Amino acid sequence: YDEFQKELQSVSRKLTRDLKKHIDIEEKILYPQAVKLITDKSRWKKMRAESKNVGYCCFTPGKQ
Repeated sequence: YDEFQKELQSVSRKLTRDLKKHIDIEEKILYPQAVKLITDKSRWKKMRAESKNVGYCCFTPGKQ
């Protein structure tokens, strides 16, 4: 059990770091660039409507 717990901790820490890095890149680079480059409001409306088909990421609690 101790070995499993250590491995789980290690994987959890790596996943947490990777997700934080991913979110930081989205918030600091991707989203600001999208706002600068996509100036057509109708395009934003279309993307918002289409995003409902994509849904949330599969690891969102309560969503599958």
